[in-house]
Amino acid sequence: MKVKTHKVRLGNIDVLDFNAVPAAPLFDTSFTTQIRVKNTNWGPNEFDAANATSFSNLGNELSSGMLTLSSKTKLTGKVELMFIMKKKKSATMDCTMKFDLSSKATHGLECK
Repeated sequence: MKVKTHKVRLGNIDVLDFNAVPAAPLFDTSFTTQIRVKNTNWGPNEFDAANATSFSNLGNELSSGMLTLSSKTKLTGKVELMFIMKKKKSATMDCTMKFDLSSKATHGLECK
């Protein structure tokens, strides 16, 4: 029996706090989101702890009014098949989102 890879995506993003200083350049934000995992296997799964890494080009983007954040994460865990055997499997997520500095809202969340 073949183990299928999980699909990991972000849900809606609610911005709690967003502060930006284009002259510095720096920003500080807090937001909440759902992390959705689709399991297409015949059995439960468990994941190890994971971190998300984000990237941005602060100097140019803060002065333009739109901040683009890219993040990557990898979830590694075990899938239990038919309650008999366990197989290791990893799921990756690569997301890009844009923050509008004037409205303090997100636009264009895309995940692969």
